[in-house]
Amino acid sequence: MPHASLPLSRNGLAAPTRSGPSLREIIRRYPAVAPVDVLPDIHRLHAEHVAAEQEAGTAEAALGASLAADLVARTYLDLGDPRAAVAQADAALIYADRARSHGARVRHRALQSLSAYWAGWPHEALRYARLGSISDQAGGSGPAMLKAVEARSHALLGDGLAASDALRAADAAAASEPDELDALGGLLRFDEARRTYFEAEARVHIPGGARTAAERALTAIRLFRDAAVRAAGSAAVQAERRLLPDPTDPADPADPAPADALTAPDTAPETAACLAVLALAHARQDNLDGVRAALDDLLPLDPVRRTLPVVLSTARVHAELRRPAWIRDPRVRDMQELIETFCQVPAGSTAG
Repeated sequence: MPHASLPLSRNGLAAPTRSGPSLREIIRRYPAVAPVDVLPDIHRLHAEHVAAEQEAGTAEAALGASLAADLVARTYLDLGDPRAAVAQADAALIYADRARSHGARVRHRALQSLSAYWAGWPHEALRYARLGSISDQAGGSGPAMLKAVEARSHALLGDGLAASDALRAADAAAASEPDELDALGGLLRFDEARRTYFEAEARVHIPGGARTAAERALTAIRLFRDAAVRAAGSAAVQAERRLLPDPTDPADPADPAPADALTAPDTAPETAACLAVLALAHARQDNLDGVRAALDDLLPLDPVRRTLPVVLSTARVHAELRRPAWIRDPRVRDMQELIETFCQVPAGSTAG
């Protein structure tokens, strides 16, 4: 069982100086935003929560410092430095130990494993996954994420059986009761959309798994987009109401909504990475039209949202298109050139 007595009060995870968004708010927002947009707040929160932990020395303060360090590690990964992400997640583990939070420990190990995976070290990623699995006391969605990352590493190494076993273990772990960190949402909740995306990422590397990978990628994209629409729903409803006056009230004319009030939410980095997986799955099924359709959705992505996983996933599509049979196909050459242009401006280049 997770450390059930660990208090997660709203005040405890708020930014101690109240000088900006709280840790709770950034954790919720991060998956959908461009990392550079919240980078100053993340650095501020990290400094504030580390200072608060040093002053108070309580379990809750240690948990705040642990989660703030985890956020810093994630920005290192997304902005192109997975080695630094692994090291920062190790610092987060120290605070998690002080907080006696099994849920935080397993999530930090999952992040280390994920960072090693994107660094191109699948064996190292498996080592971190095994370290995270040592404790059987963690509940919530953290263990499901750990097993899903393990599945991706096995698949990248060509071990389809081990990858499939890890995916089944991730599904089984997902049935666990939510823990106190799941209640914070955002990065800390490994929900169905992220689980489906991780499965697609694993299956696309398993021989014969491209068709299933494409199906799972499409499902994940739909789940991500549905969640984004729901998150933006209340603002859209209010905007629509301003456009629809009350016919019984002559004093209630139509009030034009802001220009961007009814637009669809921007593509989140995880959704974009899933589009790259979809393009790769289509390429491995010799479906160039499917590749182009997926790329048409992906390549307009704003540079600030082109995280390391997005860029590396897209680069895999370029590599897959370098088949001798396609070398003189103008459609393939055009897609490769578009991918090269896309990958030249990753999110890290916008961080300053």
